[in-house]
Amino acid sequence: YVEISPELAAINGLPADYGAFVQEVVPRGPADRAGIRAGDIVTAIGDRRIWADTSFTEALFGSRPGETVG
Repeated sequence: YVEISPELAAINGLPADYGAFVQEVVPRGPADRAGIRAGDIVTAIGDRRIWADTSFTEALFGSRPGETVG
């Protein structure tokens, strides 16, 4: 994934100023089984929003392995 910033979003015409742009998904891996696809933009993990002060990794650490989040 690539962390999205307002500058990156503006340059690439992305619809979100913050988040994680998914570049690749491992076939049959957890993300694939959850329906995440290359090109998706993840803006939150559960109720933890990815924002200027919360990276994708920080949001992810709030979940347990195997936990289903919406």
